[in-house]
Formats: sequence, C-alpha cells, structure tokens
Amino acid sequence: MKLTGSTGYNKTLQISKCFQANLDDNTIDVHFDNVPTTASYTLSYITADGTESPIISNVPYHTLQDDS
Repeated sequence: MKLTGSTGYNKTLQISKCFQANLDDNTIDVHFDNVPTTASYTLSYITADGTESPIISNVPYHTLQDDS
C-alpha cells in the first residue's frame, strides 16, 4: 500500500508485514504513522510487478472514516 499526501507525505508499506486483522468482519487495517491531518491523500495498491492501482484519490483527511 502507498499513501501520498498533498503536503509531501509519501509512505509505502508491505501489507503482509504490517496489517492488523479484523476477524469479526473479515477485513484488515494497515496503519500509517505520523500522517498530517491537514492534507488530501491518495491510497494505492501496488502489485508484485509494481503496477499501482488507486483505491482513493485526492481525498481530504477530515472526510476519511474508519469503516471497521
């Protein structure tokens, strides 16, 4: 997963090494640290061959919600 922000935040995490399982609803959480709350963000999934697929694009931090 790759999270990029409008203020320069840019972090890539390997899901298999940093996820937390939500067993009740069959999902996972991937936590990014020190994310500025005043930016907009794009979250992308990166495949093994390096292809990036956006999940969300240019979304303001304050509109993001935890669906778990």
